[in-house]
Amino acid sequence: MKEIYRTAWESVRANWIGLAGLVALINALPLLHLSEPADFISGIFPYLLIAYGLHRYVLFGEPFRVIGKPRAGYPASTWRWFFLVSLLVFGAMVVLSAGMVFVLSGSFERAQHLTQNQLLMILLIAPVYLGLLSIFGTALPAAAAGDRFGLGVTLSRARRTGWGMCWRLCAGPGLFWVIGFAALFVLMFVILSQFGIETTKTPAFTFAAAILMQLISIFATALAVAIQCRAYRQTATG
Repeated sequence: MKEIYRTAWESVRANWIGLAGLVALINALPLLHLSEPADFISGIFPYLLIAYGLHRYVLFGEPFRVIGKPRAGYPASTWRWFFLVSLLVFGAMVVLSAGMVFVLSGSFERAQHLTQNQLLMILLIAPVYLGLLSIFGTALPAAAAGDRFGLGVTLSRARRTGWGMCWRLCAGPGLFWVIGFAALFVLMFVILSQFGIETTKTPAFTFAAAILMQLISIFATALAVAIQCRAYRQTATG
């Protein structure tokens, strides 16, 4: 795991300017007051760019950049395939999570009530997402590298790397995410107890909290990328 953390930290450190630009984009988009479908799409798009850029850096050492022609000396850009695979994995997570919520609730009305419980939704979605990444996670670096990522070859890779990816995803991004958000919760509680609830309602506090949550999510993503690329390389060279 030390190698995983080292790789993730290096990928974030080396590309902090591009990542900072996308964090700024993430926080600027809500100011445009887009329609609900457009707001949803625009909220996902920057994170797809982050994931794609981190994959390219870990695989090829390619400096983080926005979509465009690849720099000389690096493989051709494959962001379209990467986005497609990412959206398929995300869509599968949504469908499976929605199915679990409906089965647990027993009715549509109760399902709507359950979705309002954020902690419960996290507890439901996290295992589904980790499971999907353990099985289909090597398709993401394969797509970023321009390699084969079809269902058959991905499942073949998963038979060799699935269990290793599963426990590393739990011990890496999963554990970091839990610790990071727990620390953020404690920090907010301290601020609340010291300065009162009015402080937490200020735009500055809301903005700072959002930035911290995004930074936690970005490093957790970097850890997941490092794990997926490691598993992909094992199957490519093994």
